[in-house]
Amino acid sequence: MALQLVSSERGPDSFHSPADRYRSIFENARDGIILFHAGGGSILDVNPRATEMLGYSRHESQTFSIRDFPPFQSAQLGGRLLHALEQGSESLQYEERLMTKSGSVLDCEIVGAICWEGTRRSIQLNIRDISRRKRAEGALRESEERMRTVLEGISDYAVFMLDEDRLVVSANTGAEGVLGFGQNEILGQKIDIVYTPEDRDSGQPAVDFDVARRRGRVAYDRAHLRKDGRRFPATGVISALGGTGECPGFTMVMRDFTERKQTEQAIEQVRKFESISVLAAAIAHRFNNLLTSILGNASLLTDGMQAEPGEMALLNNVVWAASRGAELTNNILAYAGYGVRALEQMSLAGAVANAAKKLQPLLPDAVELEMNLAADLPSIEADCEQIEQVIANLVINAAEAINGRGTVQVRAQERVIGTEDLGDILRPHTLCSGRYVCLEVEDSGPGIAQDLQTKIFEPFFTTKFLGRGLGLAAVAGIVRRHRGGVQVISERAHGSIFRLFFRPYP
Repeated sequence: MALQLVSSERGPDSFHSPADRYRSIFENARDGIILFHAGGGSILDVNPRATEMLGYSRHESQTFSIRDFPPFQSAQLGGRLLHALEQGSESLQYEERLMTKSGSVLDCEIVGAICWEGTRRSIQLNIRDISRRKRAEGALRESEERMRTVLEGISDYAVFMLDEDRLVVSANTGAEGVLGFGQNEILGQKIDIVYTPEDRDSGQPAVDFDVARRRGRVAYDRAHLRKDGRRFPATGVISALGGTGECPGFTMVMRDFTERKQTEQAIEQVRKFESISVLAAAIAHRFNNLLTSILGNASLLTDGMQAEPGEMALLNNVVWAASRGAELTNNILAYAGYGVRALEQMSLAGAVANAAKKLQPLLPDAVELEMNLAADLPSIEADCEQIEQVIANLVINAAEAINGRGTVQVRAQERVIGTEDLGDILRPHTLCSGRYVCLEVEDSGPGIAQDLQTKIFEPFFTTKFLGRGLGLAAVAGIVRRHRGGVQVISERAHGSIFRLFFRPYP
């Protein structure tokens, strides 16, 4: 098409020729337009939008060649344009930052096309201000970077980006902490590998993601697998990207629920003990009344009658049996926590030392008792007699757990309970993190199986490694009544450690 630039001072009805129509478009375009000669590069014309954007009037612009036009000099754009034309390029496209006459900078998209005026070849450059778009893109990049930084900083949540086939596209560092997979190990893997074998066999992964696709999201609470094959309770949310229906992928966020499960189990255990305690105390009080009557009447008979030796032996058996029943009743009350008398300030280390003197003769010769009592321990507020009973029960229990030669170590020291430790401690809800006076009894026996550790404080529960009766149940009741906590650490073939935590006084 021959290009003829004519005046735009004619009315719209006079735009009959292509040149007229081109001039109207040129003058009213929303893009800046620059026309320059393809040979020498001299600027032929600029439209009003170009003068508005760049700050140079039409007359000023026409005094420059495209090579030395100031807005193009910082990017050496004019020289690059001419060089591209010399190489035979038919169209040109750039994104550049142009300096205006006022010194401000514009992000621009520049598109060049060849125009012909007879045999004269010209280049039309369309310049579009994309500063707003660039700012939006920059803000989006910053937002994505902030989001990436936030996700990388979340260590207790595993966050995955998945494609439509459930393949892992990206994972945060929390995924390694929760699941044990390094990022390079899980990228490209199907997320199904974190599901348990039975869930995979039943098609649960496909069900979860199909629900997320149809509803937009799905929340779940189930067991997952770590890299080493260990199971853990997890809670998570799967969300479809782009909403419901067809989606290009998913996000999956999961958290290890183990600590909360342990806390819930500990609370449930305490509630169970409290309910049993109320029942045990009611029975013990009634039983104690009966025993008091039996002992009283039996004592009157033995004191006031002349009986045959055989009859006297029978009466003495009644008194002995009733006394044993009274002792059992006291243990039940101790378990229930109702046997505590007035509390007083006392030294835990002193109670351990006193109890050890009485216990040493009762222990088997093959069992050695070692004590390590920290100096300057804070006092505790407690019933001294019952604390000594707790020490005796734990030491005797530890000695009975040792089959053959071994050692029972008793330690009294200060310990700090962290928030993360509370789930492992049998405790009242009032026991919180902080510093405590700790009684620790450790044996070198065969240890306690994991599935039995929550049962050993139940009344009359026993295994071949543990003593019979209410020994540990009474320990739990007394400690609970003193508003303390009990922790058991044990592995098979590695012995057991019982830790009792008491609040420092005052």
